[in-house]
Amino acid sequence: MTGEAEDLDRDDDGVLDEVKWINVDSVSVIGAGPGDCVYGDVIVGPDGASVPAHLYRCTPDGTWQFGPFMIIGGLDTPGAVNAACLRPVQKGGS
Repeated sequence: MTGEAEDLDRDDDGVLDEVKWINVDSVSVIGAGPGDCVYGDVIVGPDGASVPAHLYRCTPDGTWQFGPFMIIGGLDTPGAVNAACLRPVQKGGS
């Protein structure tokens, strides 16, 4: 499954119409306004009035933290160590 050009929630009701994979991990990123579809158990956001621009998964506890809007110095390289998780995660939803 490439996911390219596929609408997996065709009626936009927040329920996936098809699941073509096995979940390894998931996080839903939301903004400040109503109407964001949430497909994962973990909900992160909003970051002020905006959708978080970047997220990091903290280890060893597995919590999520907002990352900076501008990524510099290779801090977003697959396999590299994430930036230090210093501030608490903000979670939205209910």
